[in-house]
Amino acid sequence: MPSAIQVRLVCRNQCTDSVVEYTCDLPVMIGRTTEFNTIVIQDRTISRQHARLELEGQHLVVTDLNSANGTYVNDKRIQRIALKSGDLFRIGAYQFSWAYIDQGADAIDQGADVTVIFTPTPEITEAMHTKQPASQQGEMIAARKVVEAAEAYNREQGHENDGFLSTAYGFLPVEPPLLALPASHSAWDEMVDRLPELHRNLTMRRVFDQMPLLAATPDVLPDRYLLRASTMLGVFAHAYQYVETDPPTALPASILEPWKEVSRRLGKPLPYVSYADLRDVRATTGDSQEWMCDLTWFLSSADGLSIEIGLSSKLPILSTSI
Repeated sequence: MPSAIQVRLVCRNQCTDSVVEYTCDLPVMIGRTTEFNTIVIQDRTISRQHARLELEGQHLVVTDLNSANGTYVNDKRIQRIALKSGDLFRIGAYQFSWAYIDQGADAIDQGADVTVIFTPTPEITEAMHTKQPASQQGEMIAARKVVEAAEAYNREQGHENDGFLSTAYGFLPVEPPLLALPASHSAWDEMVDRLPELHRNLTMRRVFDQMPLLAATPDVLPDRYLLRASTMLGVFAHAYQYVETDPPTALPASILEPWKEVSRRLGKPLPYVSYADLRDVRATTGDSQEWMCDLTWFLSSADGLSIEIGLSSKLPILSTSI
């Protein structure tokens, strides 16, 4: 996009009534983190990469990047829409008005409440009217439809348990991993913090044997917690199996039974640690480098092996080689 095309954005916080004005080259990314975003709003109601503004043809288009709380145009939630003169878009409590800036104009009344339409150069005009070959254009439309359908599906479900796909993050998750389970399952969260110590003093199996059996049904463990629970239970299983040189006869019910239920709800034919689980490891186990080394040992030790589960049944502990 030629750098001469800029947009003036006036952002009003509807809670504090404070106003900030931005002048940006297109495209514009708006989100919570400093990485990749043109406009950074450090508010927890704003997603890491929340919305994008870009010029398509002669239209300014706003796209919601699968945000948690949505993007609104004139108070209607949208996924992607071309803005018209006078339209206002909002993310969280932050309402934006917009205007093109014509850098070739002699003067612009910055205080005027109007939309300033830029005057395209001959090069820009030619680019706007250059059509792609029909096959290439169709491929791009088809790809965009697939991604947007995936984003809409995950947004409707309220989680990404069925797979990660978005325009902003590709095959990575849109939202950061959860850092805690519901209070009813705090015993699992507390066990995560204790794992390094239990591994060092070889008391891990005894503590897991005494851990209460917690249900993993939807009424007590909603879908949005399944990925974290799957990671935690998979790590627990590896830890229990490999913390000592002599293998156990079976996993305790406090690990095995909820792991089987969580795996079933995630569509797995049997409990195993997948790459979707491993992306959650850092948030699940904290920042302890020592524990990350321990976890790497557990996983690599299990490569290609099976563990005894229940009554002489075998379940592969890993879906693929690490």
